[in-house]
Amino acid sequence: MNMITRCPSCATMFKVVPDQLRISEGWVRCGHCGDVFDARLYLKDPVSPEPSRSPGPAVSPGEQPDPAQVAALSVPTGTATAAPSSRADTPASRPAPAAPDIDFADWGNAQPAARVEPAPVAARAAVASAPAIASAGVEETADVSFVRQARQREFWRRRSVRLGMVLSAVLLFAGLFLQIALQERDRLASQWPGLRPGLDALCAPIGCVVRPWRRIDSVVIDASAFSRLRSDIYRLTVGVRNVSAFAVAAPAVELTLTDLQDRAVIRKVIDSTQLGWATEFPAATEKSVSLTLAVDPPPGTVIGGYRVVVFYP
Repeated sequence: MNMITRCPSCATMFKVVPDQLRISEGWVRCGHCGDVFDARLYLKDPVSPEPSRSPGPAVSPGEQPDPAQVAALSVPTGTATAAPSSRADTPASRPAPAAPDIDFADWGNAQPAARVEPAPVAARAAVASAPAIASAGVEETADVSFVRQARQREFWRRRSVRLGMVLSAVLLFAGLFLQIALQERDRLASQWPGLRPGLDALCAPIGCVVRPWRRIDSVVIDASAFSRLRSDIYRLTVGVRNVSAFAVAAPAVELTLTDLQDRAVIRKVIDSTQLGWATEFPAATEKSVSLTLAVDPPPGTVIGGYRVVVFYP
């Protein structure tokens, strides 16, 4: 049984059959505007054509009509008359019913952009014998490109899919924020001290620790001195200043003694605890320290100079 569907884009009416909709799962392409839609959502009542009846000459029950007159009335104008046959009431000799005009007035206010014509007998036979889609602009196979694209668009338009995408984006953003917070926890605690309790609570389950911010370019040496007190006793004086606007970790000091050819002879590292400094330098703070060191150079080596640098071990 043929059914009628309407294109939602241009209101064009098309004739479809259940086998066509079953093969393509309802998806068709409009042959007028090219829009792809689900024909099952826009089905109309099937149209059953009624053969038109032309009024003929009135014949009384007792009067027998002339066979020649009956033959002349039954043959349409412009067609060849068949030869006389003993079987006058055969299907070939019967007049074909006229195709009815379809009234679109009962189908809504949309005006049809194309006239629906009944499919020829040969086309209906081809559809019945082979599972191919041949009307309403549908391709000959079910796995066609516009059907796949329509299914994909329909999938991404679902409310559940969009809600899942939003929730996934929120979770990914939260995970990224937590990762950045853990990676930059020392800097965040130094620049925004109010965040330190939250960062400590965040680190507690995974065993990380919030330490002073290590930023060595913010720590500079203002002055240094290295003098000899006795043959093996020297005094080191170092002044260090934090030039940034945030608290940073206290650095260690590396002392390198050189000979007369400026070659390194002795290298010694002095950490912040040996220097008597706290673990953290407040912002814009200057500290100075003086240490007495025992130096035992290799035999035959004369201490000719020194170098002092600060670093984070």
